[in-house]
Amino acid sequence: TKSVDVGRPQRNPQTTVNIFDLIEFVGIEDYRKYRELINGILEEESTAKDWIHFRYRKKDKTLILFPIYFSSEARWIITINLTTGMKSVDRLTWSDYADVVYVDDDYLYVWERREDDRRSLKCYKFGDGEYQLLQNIDYQRKEGLMCKIMMNYNPHKIEHSPLEMKKEKLVDVWGEKDAEMIDNVLAMDPFLNLLLENGDHIAILNIGGRLRMKRYKDNIKYFDNFDETQFFNHENLWSDKQLILYEKYSSLNIYNPQTLQLQITLPFPHFTIWDMQWNLQHSQLIIRGGKDYCLVTHVKKT
Repeated sequence: TKSVDVGRPQRNPQTTVNIFDLIEFVGIEDYRKYRELINGILEEESTAKDWIHFRYRKKDKTLILFPIYFSSEARWIITINLTTGMKSVDRLTWSDYADVVYVDDDYLYVWERREDDRRSLKCYKFGDGEYQLLQNIDYQRKEGLMCKIMMNYNPHKIEHSPLEMKKEKLVDVWGEKDAEMIDNVLAMDPFLNLLLENGDHIAILNIGGRLRMKRYKDNIKYFDNFDETQFFNHENLWSDKQLILYEKYSSLNIYNPQTLQLQITLPFPHFTIWDMQWNLQHSQLIIRGGKDYCLVTHVKKT
């Protein structure tokens, strides 16, 4: 590993892995003609302490940039179409007590606690010129919130109920299959859980976006509340090829995404991982922390 700054693009190129380096790394070449435009927007919208994440939406060649951690000062999503140059800057509004639960190329789910201690889950759809608040679900802390998101619908179909209820009531509300999964994670996270259904794949996330359960058809794996199980790419969460998870802040664990059996454990004691980006063409990934990064590549046996 090498100690570097992984923030804004204007810093000393000899000591910086900047956002443009990362975009180059994953093989997005169309961005180059809009580099000055992107840099200008970042100069205006972000601060030097923002850590920037990006997504590339292949279906319409749109680059999406947003802070890795949303804060009171960093609440923006930037989208730039790399074919037309059309850009949008979405400035999101919520309280200082907010956290991203799930984000992909089209949707953003944010948990919020307001000053009066009321809670809500907000669903945004973004990247089509402007963002749209699709749904705002208010709930009481003592009751908790259970949401089921059916991702095969456009827009997402969302169902919800209080989380604090007995197993029999869960079955009445959600049916036996979903109720069994919800009940098993309820003891670990009684405040908010998202059940995401994407074809044969199902995942349950907690209030901080940590993975509590992964299911493929009839195969199920639950993850302990204390393991802080993280994934860094929504495509990887739904992949049929491999499932890469960061567990206990100490190792990258690779699971078979269909059997959900652990295949490989890669110890990673070097630093706490904040973000990962893949270059599938070259079987490489770059891992970022607060001040460090490393490149992971496949080494052929000789």
